[in-house]
Amino acid sequence: MKKLFLFVILFTSSFTFLHGQVFYHPIVGVQNSYTGTCMSTTCSATYYDDGGSGGSCTTSDIFGNYSNNINGVLRTFCPSTPGTVVQVSFPVFCIEGGAGCPYEYFQLIDGPTQNGTVLAAGCGTGFQGLTFVSTHPSGCLTFRFWSDDLFNYTGWQANITCVAPPSGYGPGPNSTSNADCSNSTGICSNGYSFSGLSTGPGLTSDGCNGCVTSENFSNWYEFTIATSGTLGFNINPTPTTCDYDYSLYLANTCSGLGSPVRCSYAATTGTTGLGNSAVDNTEDVLGDGYTSLLNVTAGQHYYLLINEWTPNNGSFNFTWTGTATIQTPIPDFAISSTIYNSGSTYNVCQNSPLVLNASGAGGSTFTWWTAATGGTQLASGTSYSPSTASVGSTTYYLQETTSSGCVSARSSITVTVVATPTVNSITSQTLCAGQQTTA
Repeated sequence: MKKLFLFVILFTSSFTFLHGQVFYHPIVGVQNSYTGTCMSTTCSATYYDDGGSGGSCTTSDIFGNYSNNINGVLRTFCPSTPGTVVQVSFPVFCIEGGAGCPYEYFQLIDGPTQNGTVLAAGCGTGFQGLTFVSTHPSGCLTFRFWSDDLFNYTGWQANITCVAPPSGYGPGPNSTSNADCSNSTGICSNGYSFSGLSTGPGLTSDGCNGCVTSENFSNWYEFTIATSGTLGFNINPTPTTCDYDYSLYLANTCSGLGSPVRCSYAATTGTTGLGNSAVDNTEDVLGDGYTSLLNVTAGQHYYLLINEWTPNNGSFNFTWTGTATIQTPIPDFAISSTIYNSGSTYNVCQNSPLVLNASGAGGSTFTWWTAATGGTQLASGTSYSPSTASVGSTTYYLQETTSSGCVSARSSITVTVVATPTVNSITSQTLCAGQQTTA
């Protein structure tokens, strides 16, 4: 369930920095969860309790301005630079203390999830002057706070930077992983299932404008509808105790995602997806893991976020249901502005110029081959000019890779080079009426 877990303390030495961005701790969880806001990516920030700077921790003059009754609400910071991890130092830290921290309590969690490994936990001035570094593969750190309804102290100022991962840890996010929408993996057919595994939320926070409160361990996919119908799917986690969520967006670009058309942030574990007789379009942690099938139209383009909430780095298997089909790229050939489908033939005179042009989706790349599978690559690019010096037939193969990463089967065209006809010369003759001659 998307609820709480516990502690243990471990620290390192201190540092103090000044930083450009300013963030504050949230005081209320969203979507019936403890997550106060979507994860933030930064390598230069100052992070305060919700009251900001100010307050006093002097025994004779204790006061503060953070809120009462904050109930374990959390916030996550992840690095915005590839190959780095978040480092945090506390030049200021003072909350209400007491043996066993019965009044106010602060946790620092390694990674992007609520129930990850606790690096440090405590109260009073326990974090003052200390520095911590993420050892999680994502490079993220998560901060959690409880306050009571009585005394407020100074709170905290935390300085956030990014550093190289500690030896033996990391590697931190990279700029090519499909943990970010901009690197989404193209789904080319619903005739097969696929699997996914993620080490974190990536370098950007793309999927927080729906029921999913924050990316944790995310994979992004995109696909185009080939034939209209109903769209459904199942996400089957391994192990089955993993909690997976999803958001489905009708959009042509990552910058225009908008609100998801289907979304589940249910606290259930095991299989989740679209279908299973569900009637709702979106659900928070109180949902059952399923939303309704979606009616889709040929040509529509979708982005799909699959997000693991549990911190045990599980994996999933994805299968399609419903009646709609997913578009598989099939490149065509163009010769002198005429389109030729796969399997076509074309005749050309010997030694005549010939240019085969590729016709496919915008943004695609193309390669030219000698065989339907394997073979030798002849060229890359949108055109290829085969030799027409020798008489005979040759089949050329064209493969398309779309901007979303879908790789087509190879289309074929057979080019037959025919000998140029010759005409025998005729000598000039003078004929009288009634005479005949032969060429």
